[in-house]
Amino acid sequence: MTSRQDAAGTSTYGYDRGRLKTVTDGITGARQTLGYDAAGMPKTVDYGAGRVRTFGYDDYGRLTSDDLKNDTGQTMASVGYEYDLNNRMTRKATTGTADAGENTYTYDHAGRLTSWQTDGKTIPYGWDDSGNRVRNGDKTATYDARNRLISDGDHDYTYSPRGTLATRTNSGLTESFSFDAFDRLISGNEETYVYDGLDRVSSRNGVSFQYAGLENDPVSDGTASYARDPAGELLAVAEGVTKRLTLSDRHGDITATLDPASTSGPAESTAYSPFGEVIARSATAAPGNIGYQGDWTDPSTRNVNMGARWYNPGTGGFVSRDTVEYTGGDSILANRYTYAAGTPLTFDDPTGNWPSCGWCKKTFKAVNKWVIQPAYKYVVRPLVSAARSAFKPLVDLAKSAARKAKQAWNGIKQTVSSWSPP
Repeated sequence: MTSRQDAAGTSTYGYDRGRLKTVTDGITGARQTLGYDAAGMPKTVDYGAGRVRTFGYDDYGRLTSDDLKNDTGQTMASVGYEYDLNNRMTRKATTGTADAGENTYTYDHAGRLTSWQTDGKTIPYGWDDSGNRVRNGDKTATYDARNRLISDGDHDYTYSPRGTLATRTNSGLTESFSFDAFDRLISGNEETYVYDGLDRVSSRNGVSFQYAGLENDPVSDGTASYARDPAGELLAVAEGVTKRLTLSDRHGDITATLDPASTSGPAESTAYSPFGEVIARSATAAPGNIGYQGDWTDPSTRNVNMGARWYNPGTGGFVSRDTVEYTGGDSILANRYTYAAGTPLTFDDPTGNWPSCGWCKKTFKAVNKWVIQPAYKYVVRPLVSAARSAFKPLVDLAKSAARKAKQAWNGIKQTVSSWSPP
């Protein structure tokens, strides 16, 4: 793809030996130039105006540093990462953005996050044998036999026979939630949603969304416009007269923005808890509604749309049961409500159906756009054939996910993802 025209304008792309080399988004008109190291990993992004972002990696290809500097070499923002022998993040240190400082993390033998230390405070997390988060700081949660959250210390919850959230009660006030026959949230928290045939939100409270082709990522939500690269990753956002370039971390969270007309560092920034709650913002909030995991977030409820389902960062779980059945792997994957197998710093969930390693998200989205979606328009067999030639070790998972999705949605909708053990 050399250009795309959508609600965010016309973006253009240049390549060098098949790799994306330049991008000019249709919102800001700024040209970004990408550089790669000898292993083909992204090494630099030149945003213009003297601002260059540089990435560093360890011997295992894991991201260890992410620095934004100006033309004098001064660091305007940075992120440093450390990992344990099981590939789990143990330290994240940030400068130049909201809530900058050092964060450390610990895990149990099952790889689940057990503590987060920040600003001298320790937030403990606890888990039961089924992979339910039963402790979140000083709050205790309870679940029923089907892993449905009954109480989180603030709210009480009830569910429909299909496992979708029905009510949430706090201090005697009850909110009701409704889902359609495909278990898609259609009303709740005074918000209403309509979906298209690809399970994408087509309108919220009567305001229409727009997409480019078959992509699940919006290019407009009626309030803001979003310019994207060929794989659907966010490049820039515009809301009203405010136009910004966007920066994300290794998990895909939108953490900062740049003013294309300035030579300064981050114009706005946002910090998240490990499970996606916004814990700090700059004095001025960033434009748009793309946040945790790089997905669209409802500005009223703060729930995150992850494709097949909505995710609640406050509870660390989904508001409806996963429609894809457990087929093998770690037992926590049999829990149909838990997010990212209890390891939110290592995994994300790009489809709402299956946890995936966070650094694989861009790869997944590219394969989904250029291989899975076009092939499935005809039959599942070409999908499996393409996946086999492109990524043979994952073909069994691709076939299983395709079969389960086809059964669940009667051949109308299809989502395929992959998961790698920590």
